[in-house]
Amino acid sequence: MTKSRMIIIGLCALTVTIVTGAWLQQRALQQELASVTEALRATQARSDELAQTLEETREAATRLKRAHQEQLVASTKIAEASPAPRPVAAASPVPVTPTAEDQSDTPPETLTDKEKEQLAITKLDDYLTRTADADRRTRMRQGRRLLAELRELGPSATVALQQALLDAETSRDRSAAATLLGGLQDPAALPMLKEILVSDDDLLVRRAAARGLRLMDSPETIPVFEALIDSNNDDRFVRFNAALGLAQLGQPDGVDGLVQIFGETAADGQGRYFVFRTLTRLDDKAALPAMRQVLNETADVSYQVGALEFIARHGSTDDADLVRQTLDNAASEPAVIEAAQKALNELTIQR
Repeated sequence: MTKSRMIIIGLCALTVTIVTGAWLQQRALQQELASVTEALRATQARSDELAQTLEETREAATRLKRAHQEQLVASTKIAEASPAPRPVAAASPVPVTPTAEDQSDTPPETLTDKEKEQLAITKLDDYLTRTADADRRTRMRQGRRLLAELRELGPSATVALQQALLDAETSRDRSAAATLLGGLQDPAALPMLKEILVSDDDLLVRRAAARGLRLMDSPETIPVFEALIDSNNDDRFVRFNAALGLAQLGQPDGVDGLVQIFGETAADGQGRYFVFRTLTRLDDKAALPAMRQVLNETADVSYQVGALEFIARHGSTDDADLVRQTLDNAASEPAVIEAAQKALNELTIQR
């Protein structure tokens, strides 16, 4: 066998080996792809099965709830149709305190005033129990729901919350009652909330009373708020609610008071930003001095963007130089540069 022939045979064998290896590798990849595809199909099928089970569970729950409501209605009709039992002289009826579960579905107009008051207290106690360890967002959400339910009870809810303020033993319970009392927006609550602000020693309850008065959204609260913001020695949170209450009622002293409080909060990062966001949401031109101060003194992106957007809405051409300084600052963040450019366009083109 010649040498050239041996080389040809060796190359052919090598080619066969390479082709065979490539084919086997392709075959393995195809099998792996088939396995993955089958697993995905199984997962999708399982997902569809779980979705179907969830939908069936929801439908079953709806049917049970409807059946329960129909049973309650039927029980009520039977009770109304049944003759009243004859009284037994030897025994006295035992009073039963209604619970929120007993009367939550009962139309308020069918309850007596005393029953409404008791129901309001029960709902308040239930709220305080459920939110004892809850976060702020949960408390606010549950509080709004409770307030809507209490408003349906009318003046009886006011009476109940006033009694709760007198009877409760903890600051938390009294504070909740004071805030809700104002949220009812019943003028009958005004004297008690004013009295708390004047004479109560519990700071948390005074803060809640100030917030409650603000929630009343009534012109009758203006004299109370004006007296509070004039007292610079009073608690800042009490004065904040007074100033915000005045601003929401269209009183110029309100925004001025918030601007003053903003200046006092330089060392309180969270409190300062809270007042700042309140001023931007009110969107009152009287807050311009505070916004200019922010651009001059604050490097925080959130503050600068908010202040620039405010100045774009309410500023004048006199503010253009201040905005240019922010725009030309090499340390400015992209979001700040974008807001400054928009503000400059508003100030120099549209005005």
